[in-house]
Amino acid sequence: MEKNFWKKYRMLIVSLLYTAVLLNYLSVERIISTQTFIPFAVFCALFVVSRFIPSGGRRGLRHIRWMTSLFFMGFLTHFYLSLMSSGAFYARMKFIGLLNVLFHTAVYMLLYVGTDSLRKAIAIGSGIFGVFGIANHYVWLFRGTPIGIEDLTSIRTAAGVAGNYDYTPDRYIILLGLLLLLWSVTLYRLGGDEYCLGRRVHFKQGMALASVALFACLPFVGYGDYYKDNSNAFNYDLYFAGTLATLCQKSGMEIPEYYSAKAVETIANESAAARAEREEGTADGVQPNIIAIMSESYGDLRVLGDFETNIPVTPFMDSLKEDDNTISGYAYASIFGSKTANSEFEFLSSDSILYIPDTMVYLHYFDNVTAYDSLVSVLKNQGYTTSAMHPYLRAGWNRPAVYSKMGFDETMFLEDMTDVGYYRQYPSDAYNFELIQKRFENKAEGEKLFLFDITMQNHGGYEGEGNGYEQTVSIVGQEGNFPKAEMFLSEQHESDRALEQLITYFANYDEPTVIVFFGDHQPKLDEEFYEWVNPAMSVDPEERMKKYMVPFFIWANYDIEAKTDVHTSINYLAPQLLDALDMPMSPYQSHLLEQSKTWPVISAKGIYDFNGVYHNPSEAIANSGMLRNYQDLTINHTVDSQNTLHSFFSLGGEADASAVPSSENPAQVAEEE
Repeated sequence: MEKNFWKKYRMLIVSLLYTAVLLNYLSVERIISTQTFIPFAVFCALFVVSRFIPSGGRRGLRHIRWMTSLFFMGFLTHFYLSLMSSGAFYARMKFIGLLNVLFHTAVYMLLYVGTDSLRKAIAIGSGIFGVFGIANHYVWLFRGTPIGIEDLTSIRTAAGVAGNYDYTPDRYIILLGLLLLLWSVTLYRLGGDEYCLGRRVHFKQGMALASVALFACLPFVGYGDYYKDNSNAFNYDLYFAGTLATLCQKSGMEIPEYYSAKAVETIANESAAARAEREEGTADGVQPNIIAIMSESYGDLRVLGDFETNIPVTPFMDSLKEDDNTISGYAYASIFGSKTANSEFEFLSSDSILYIPDTMVYLHYFDNVTAYDSLVSVLKNQGYTTSAMHPYLRAGWNRPAVYSKMGFDETMFLEDMTDVGYYRQYPSDAYNFELIQKRFENKAEGEKLFLFDITMQNHGGYEGEGNGYEQTVSIVGQEGNFPKAEMFLSEQHESDRALEQLITYFANYDEPTVIVFFGDHQPKLDEEFYEWVNPAMSVDPEERMKKYMVPFFIWANYDIEAKTDVHTSINYLAPQLLDALDMPMSPYQSHLLEQSKTWPVISAKGIYDFNGVYHNPSEAIANSGMLRNYQDLTINHTVDSQNTLHSFFSLGGEADASAVPSSENPAQVAEEE
């Protein structure tokens, strides 16, 4: 009897023991709370008790056995995915957490109906979730956010950089993979013929309908709380990152009830008086060429905490602070480690993704747009030729279509470039800046040029060498302990040299030219590095804001008013650029320029007032009519394309995308072919 019991339940016993040991280890490492034992113990107890229900008893009792198995796998999958993506699990099983469990259970139920076998359902389901969890884990490691629905629509963008990362299995993959495997094998071995549905058509239909009903609710899960929060921050009280029920939460934004297009007209009229004080035109007649460079992963790590390097990392960038024709400081981004195009959007549009779900704006809000008012259209309406340049794949983030709708006259991507110079695995900044110089060398006489450039050199991952890479920078006293950080610092040092050459070229250029330079976000580096340089960032929201600071400067080869230590945010850079150059701007940009005097920093992760005091976004919006107005304006500009008040967001009329029609954009046609 004892021998037979051990033979039948040995995998169950082994799985229970491993689970207990793993939970204890994770709690000691402070990865989970000791409270996590409670829901795990409850689910385990329910499953174990269900095993002693006689298989030959009443049908209802038999159903409890296999339903408990499916429900337990749903919970286990939720636990696995939560830890594999974010490295955190919260024991408080709130409603959204329970929904995650139910949705994962629904997958197993559908597989059960389709295969007529509990064993096959568990084997296939755990395999699918196992692979998804591993993929999600690596995405989290490389960029600091889990897989979202936008990643499914930008697979080519992801594929373009996927080969540049290190995929060595870590402890999470090993420990949690073993957990999922053990329980899957256990339930597979315990499953038997008594779990087969056979010809029970009505019961199959009921299970299928129940599963489909759960999936039908998927897009609506958490929407109310999510938008009520207004902060767009990662809030684990609302959802569990990387799990099934949250995959569709960030797929786009429905126009909220609090928004009114008429209110936008009122806001526009109220700001007219302030705009009237500003004269159109320039003070001295100068209309300079404008170069905007968004530097990939360019962040000043010194803002995180005190540390010393063997050599100065960015000596030229630092020297610009002393230049008489430079405005410099830090701009706060809304993103960290990834989603470059969102910072690009904030700069060109002057909208903040604080008010838009944390998704890829280019992928979800431009389908129904024919022409989009932006910095591009404002300069285009002043006679500028508008050019976009990016030394990487055309397919990235739907840029060809978006650039067409913004009104760029010309675009250049990696596919259009020849004799590409690489630094490690990406086109180098030196090569990129040479292309900028060549475009200006070939500029027509009298042509005013606005060139928007996105670099690639410093893109993650920070592993491997080759193509001219040499580690030149090390962290004093920590040499070799933070290899990703030291690789990034070495790359940044090389970027600084290329930047010096670019500025030197335009310092001697015979036409007035301005360069605005800023990082899109800070890089995602070793977690141990962040813990070492500033452990308070893991618990203090204001300290965490340091991870969203990126350097910026506005430099001119002629006299402009110099400023140092300016703190702003990326959404304000365009109006501040035009203001520094004393150039005409749209009513919207003028409105935001005034707004920045009260709220100089607006990021999806935090807001600062004019006294430098940090505010939680949701609380600040709730207490500020100005910030709520900005919310309405952002929705009207980007989300409510049918009612956009173009006269407010444009200069001299609606944005004109006719120069490169969407249907005839060479870049877009090439992508479609």
